[in-house]
Amino acid sequence: MALDPWVISLLASITFLGLGILLIILEAKLGIGILAVGGIACVAIAVIILFRIQNVPDEYVFYVDILKYTIMISGIVLSVFFGYIAYKGYQTKKLAPKLEAESLIGKIGIAKTDIDPKGQVNLEGELWSAVCKQKPYAYEGEEVEVIGFEGLTLIVRPGIYKKIDQEMVDEKRKKTSKWKKSKKP
Repeated sequence: MALDPWVISLLASITFLGLGILLIILEAKLGIGILAVGGIACVAIAVIILFRIQNVPDEYVFYVDILKYTIMISGIVLSVFFGYIAYKGYQTKKLAPKLEAESLIGKIGIAKTDIDPKGQVNLEGELWSAVCKQKPYAYEGEEVEVIGFEGLTLIVRPGIYKKIDQEMVDEKRKKTSKWKKSKKP
């Protein structure tokens, strides 16, 4: 028993729709980029095949039409939804380097608790565990400078040290610039 051409077209359309949905789900998991494009293309092919189905026997026209519109609507909705999810996943991947602990060294945060020697620091909108390895310790509400990290724990010192260091550098520049001026004839 050979299958009619309209049955083969219908099965091909369902197969492409399933493959498209599978590729889009894999894209959401893996985040490669090309899988979402391939999945949306498969869904588009499924819809195109459905539009071209011809010579359906009269007794099956109603069921084929229902199936046709169901597949078209669900395919389009799923493609848009998973395409949006893949796009948001891509945007999230671009943010990852901003959150590396190494990029936080030298930044100033606010102590949320007393850090004597352990406590918590609010830094760039995130709450971090922190440790202060030198005295005087930092106290709640005080600015702290990140000088290192151990795992997910920041090593901090009171922010006043950064200001003192900056003043010393400024003072040294002033002395150096005066010396250079006095050497010139």
